[in-house]
Amino acid sequence: MGEPEPLRPFDLLRINGSSICVLAAGFLSALLIPKMAIAALGVQQYGDFALLLGFCMIPLLLDFGLVPGLTREIGLLHAAGKQAACVSLTRRFQFLLGGIGALGSLAIAAIVASMSELRHDVFTAVLAGACTNVLAIITDLGLIRVRVAGAIVAANSARTAYYAANIVA
Repeated sequence: MGEPEPLRPFDLLRINGSSICVLAAGFLSALLIPKMAIAALGVQQYGDFALLLGFCMIPLLLDFGLVPGLTREIGLLHAAGKQAACVSLTRRFQFLLGGIGALGSLAIAAIVASMSELRHDVFTAVLAGACTNVLAIITDLGLIRVRVAGAIVAANSARTAYYAANIVA
């Protein structure tokens, strides 16, 4: 492999701009979603919604902080030209964390559904929300290869679109 081309100022501006867009979209969704939900549901039902949403977020913790290490390893493999190993490692992690996340989602949904204070249909809602977050983890793992390959703007655009979709939904 030859020497990588140096980044030009415009490249840095695009990369940093896309990172700022991700942060701004996440910040806006954190501000707008609760406001829209309170307006649509009312304060009492929003409290129930927020509680269930908190349970749905638990699978996001199930990556055990392995993503930075995976990013480093994929970066080393990519630099060595071992693309098949990059794909294999990413898929193994997606399978592993997807399986752990799916089992965790089922357990969380069952625990929440067993709480007699909540309505009977929360199992499906919490399970769907938790599984959606597991899919977000799996997608983020796939985006690691995209970022390592140098398509940082494309990876950041995907994450910005995710936040925008949350606002629109």
